Amino acid sequence: MGGVNRALRFALAFVPLAVGCSHPSVRQCDAMLDRYLDLTEDDDPALAGLDGEERAGVRSERLGERRASLAYLDAERRCAAETTPSEQACAMAAPSAGEWEACFDPHW
Repeated sequence: MGGVNRALRFALAFVPLAVGCSHPSVRQCDAMLDRYLDLTEDDDPALAGLDGEERAGVRSERLGERRASLAYLDAERRCAAETTPSEQACAMAAPSAGEWEACFDPHW
């Protein structure tokens, strides 16, 4: 159930408003979105108490599920159409999920 809530949070968090500017490529968007997934995945309670290869396997599986979600695919589409280069650069440099989210319009 936590994965569904995270997917919804992820989808709602990605609604940047950018008009009349260039946008990141799909590859840049994927890198930016994957960064967000990385920043939020370690907070997953399902990973608590796991370490080493077991943790890496569960984490990899969960990231794959999130990347295949409709929320991720929608965010990828929106990124390529609406995100500014400065928003993308900010998100790639953000040290936390909260700061990543703060790189975009507050109406997320």
